[in-house]
Amino acid sequence: MSEPARALVAAVLPRGGLGNNLLVWAKAVVFAHLNDLPLLTTGWGRVHIGPILRREHSARFYARDFGALSPLPLARVSILQRVRQTVVEPEIKTLSATERQERVLYVFNQMPTYWADPFRDIRDYRDVVRDALFRALSRRVRSRVERQPRPVIGVHVRLGDFLRLQPGQDFGQSSLTSTPMDYFTNAIEGIREVAGIDLPVTVFSDGRDDELAELLAMRNVQRAPKQPDTVDLLLLSRSRIIVSSALSSFSGWAGFIGDAPFLRHPLHNQFPVRPDWLNERYFEGPVSGPPSDWDPLLLENIAGVADPPGGSM
Repeated sequence: MSEPARALVAAVLPRGGLGNNLLVWAKAVVFAHLNDLPLLTTGWGRVHIGPILRREHSARFYARDFGALSPLPLARVSILQRVRQTVVEPEIKTLSATERQERVLYVFNQMPTYWADPFRDIRDYRDVVRDALFRALSRRVRSRVERQPRPVIGVHVRLGDFLRLQPGQDFGQSSLTSTPMDYFTNAIEGIREVAGIDLPVTVFSDGRDDELAELLAMRNVQRAPKQPDTVDLLLLSRSRIIVSSALSSFSGWAGFIGDAPFLRHPLHNQFPVRPDWLNERYFEGPVSGPPSDWDPLLLENIAGVADPPGGSM
């Protein structure tokens, strides 16, 4: 039997929303998985003042959502960094047996940007990350998700601290800017045209009702009830069709863990979120123009939602 490894992996979560923190954590999960190393996590319980001052829909406090992770106090990570050699943001690879025996702390703490293929290091390990995430969830979160019906069309509208697109501004060259509302309404109308019925829509958003008025005024559209971000993310990922916000890691995670077509804005579709094998079954990509121009796989997916096996939506 080989000697147990002495190296450790730490996910030190930065100040950010759920999607960005999950990206940091997931890289640590993959690295620990490849090398059979213990994983320590800190930062889920950090208090974010900004969302409270801005009176956002979410307070971004996640300590109660990941009960199985046994969060580590930041002070202990600091002590480990003093007594061990520290490697920050190591390459995601398999270490040698010798490297695994060294007293090294491998730290993941950097938020990737959405302009730099943020799912690159975890995309091919989707099932590893997905399983680790579901195991980490608290019983409270699991129970709330299981009690709620699966959304048909799940629409994520990222607003919050994102800027609003200004007249004449090029959305394709904009960062941290909310997706234009007509993208969502056009996608919903196109999906319904293909389906032949007004499929129900559930809107997940950190914005206010008045900011979502154009969407909420559509037929058979309702807003998801106020609940923890983690519950929202899991419910959105369970949607039969997911319509995402551009530049949103929250949307990206819903598509990453979901088994459903994943619609993206055509001006922000530089990198795939999911592995090729999954996207051969469920469409991932941009939608624009009339449904007659849409990808055949997406049309097939929508038809399956409108007329599922057994006749139950």
